[in-house]
Amino acid sequence: MATALRSIQRNTVRFANELGRPDTGLVLARSLAMATYRSPIEFDARFSVAPDVVAGIARFPVESYLEARGTEFARRFEANAFLRLSESIDIHAVNPAEVTSPTTLVSFDSDSLVPPWLVEELAHAAPGVTRHVELTSPFGHDAFLKEVDAVSDVIRSALAEEVAR
Repeated sequence: MATALRSIQRNTVRFANELGRPDTGLVLARSLAMATYRSPIEFDARFSVAPDVVAGIARFPVESYLEARGTEFARRFEANAFLRLSESIDIHAVNPAEVTSPTTLVSFDSDSLVPPWLVEELAHAAPGVTRHVELTSPFGHDAFLKEVDAVSDVIRSALAEEVAR
């Protein structure tokens, strides 16, 4: 699913490039990405469903948020660099059976891009995995950036266990 969503983002950027509007493509691609990085739980709590109507056009608060994140991204990123990075994420592959060093995996219950069941599959396929920690968060895929204390606790614990071994 993550690859499918990234392919839509790439195609959006390519289409905008053909129209001579690479920044517009990046804004739209990042907007889509942000909608997948966060969870429906967070968006429901954070954004009103009531639109602002200006000149007969309804604009929802979530639209403004997504556009702002996309515009910010487009200021810092170049379209072709985005395309190469996105493709490299989908092309890169690691054989889990070759992961033999002690590994702690972390997942978040609200992550729709890399859901806990997928991380659990990885845990069973990689002989070096010592544990899989599933955390609760309303922040979806971005929880690893937002739940600093919880992630730090998992890392500290994993390092302490490794030192003790």
